[in-house]
Amino acid sequence: MLTHDQLDDIFNLQTLCETHDGITIKLNGDMLRRESYESYDLVIYDNGRLTGFLGVYPFGSTIELCGMVHPGFRRRGIFQSLFDRAMTEIVKKPVKKVLANSHGRSLAGKAFIEANGGVFDNTEFEMEWIPCELPVPDASIVLRGATRNDVPEMKRLGLECFGIEDASFDDAHINDTLMILSDGEVAGQMKVARDGGQCYIYWFSVFPSLQGRGIGRQALSRVVREAAGQYSLIGLDVAAKNELALKLYTSLGFVVQNHQDYYSLSH
Repeated sequence: MLTHDQLDDIFNLQTLCETHDGITIKLNGDMLRRESYESYDLVIYDNGRLTGFLGVYPFGSTIELCGMVHPGFRRRGIFQSLFDRAMTEIVKKPVKKVLANSHGRSLAGKAFIEANGGVFDNTEFEMEWIPCELPVPDASIVLRGATRNDVPEMKRLGLECFGIEDASFDDAHINDTLMILSDGEVAGQMKVARDGGQCYIYWFSVFPSLQGRGIGRQALSRVVREAAGQYSLIGLDVAAKNELALKLYTSLGFVVQNHQDYYSLSH
């Protein structure tokens, strides 16, 4: 678990690096704030200043890595040290896949990953909603807050829609999750994370057997409609190869702003 001071330092460093490099860094802030987050002490300080951080994010049997180094402390082996420490811990876990991600325009980030054996796996688009007219609500589609009793269905959605095996959900994740009901039956889910004046949608999924019926369109448009008057930014991510999802999001006013490249690492 990260301390409040460490979290402040991490987010301040994120802002500094993003401004300096002109990119976005996918640090999954909502996950870092959880009490259940295992930090592995992957932070490096120099005279009280945070100079490097590496996040380790478990998604079932897959682990994702993303981090950064202070612009004034680069080329000193800081990130290599963090990376080596992370991989030492990861090999102790029952992990099937390890992915490292870098912003698509970060040549240095991608070069580092490739130098450490990374092989390109996939690209993920970061999309932002631009105000537009949304579909008329359908009363047969209902959203309700998730409970611990929904975990089995949440896991099944994770497996069938994202291929995530053995997904685990703590109370914080469940509290941010909405279950999508169609005619009273669970059809899908989405996690809605609110961070200051921004709203991000994750884990948006509808059972494959129920796709193509407009359920996802209705559910997503409802969340966007409610968030539009409260947040300055509404965003979501989508795999570049997921053409159907990309088409849906685009039709509802989401526009690609950035992209993240993921690399598979041997472990």
